Amino acid sequence: MPAQSKTIEITQVAAHAVIDKLATDVIAIDLSDQLVLSEVFLIATGQNVAQVDAIADEVERKMSEIGEKPARREHGAEWILLDYSDLVVHIQSSDLRRYYMLDKLWNDCPMIELERKRQEEEKQRELEAQRKAEEDRKREEEEKERQRELEKKKKEEEKQKELEAQRKAEEDRKREEETQKRIEFERQEAK
Repeated sequence: MPAQSKTIEITQVAAHAVIDKLATDVIAIDLSDQLVLSEVFLIATGQNVAQVDAIADEVERKMSEIGEKPARREHGAEWILLDYSDLVVHIQSSDLRRYYMLDKLWNDCPMIELERKRQEEEKQRELEAQRKAEEDRKREEEEKERQRELEKKKKEEEKQKELEAQRKAEEDRKREEETQKRIEFERQEAK
């Protein structure tokens, strides 16, 4: 039998709190078919002891706003457990998370989709898409600029060729005039 809707609701509230405090690897495991005492484990990772504490404090604050008080709070150096009877929140350092592997221990249990986590993932995908679109736009702009520079260079080269051709034509015309003058001069001399 899946976890009760009330338990899932408070799990979502707790998940919002841990995600708000930038916890990582947040998962919720439905233990309702496995355990008698708890229906859900919410497991989150803090990057250091201070963050583990801050995450736990935020969970307690958010849960108290909806009238939920923990039955107990166990506090170790790098692991805080908040027991809300049907929901148990485990906040661990990354070292302890790797060592105890609670999510692996209960990997045969179904996961509960966390609304906030899904929203954050969608937001990340959206931000990634925006970043990629911005990179593509910049790349297109750079390509357009490169094409403009190539066109400008090509026009300058064509202009140089045209000027060179005009200069050469002018030299040829002057040479032809000089040749004509010399021929005319030689004719005049020959008379």
